[in-house]
Amino acid sequence: ALGLKSFIAQFHSNNSQGAVNMPTYAISYYYYRLDDKGRPKSKTSTSWSVQATSDLIALQMVKQRHPGYEVEIRKIEQRK
Repeated sequence: ALGLKSFIAQFHSNNSQGAVNMPTYAISYYYYRLDDKGRPKSKTSTSWSVQATSDLIALQMVKQRHPGYEVEIRKIEQRK
């Protein structure tokens, strides 16, 4: 049986190898809340790079990063 430290080291090693092969997506976007009339108020523009298995997953990660906000994607590109 593996000791706990060996197991954790092996787990991190396997995960980091998997992450190396995962594409990185650079995403530029706005996030904002809507006012009482359904109009955007105080849009904030930002960008974020994230490793994900697909662009759809990357977009979901952006949305989860800003709960309660609307997210408007400006640009997404895959980086090697």
